[in-house]
Amino acid sequence: MSALQVNPTPVIKGKYAQEILTEIKKKPSQKAIERNERAYALLNKLRKGN
Repeated sequence: MSALQVNPTPVIKGKYAQEILTEIKKKPSQKAIERNERAYALLNKLRKGN
């Protein structure tokens, strides 16, 4: 017998929960992808500067 205890995944209910789940499943827009790439490049630049 294992000491590991497994709990069932909670059920997500409610209007707002469904909105969040549908938002998570969406692909990011091209504008969001570009914004993330610029932010990542800036982060790398700042890390190298230190």
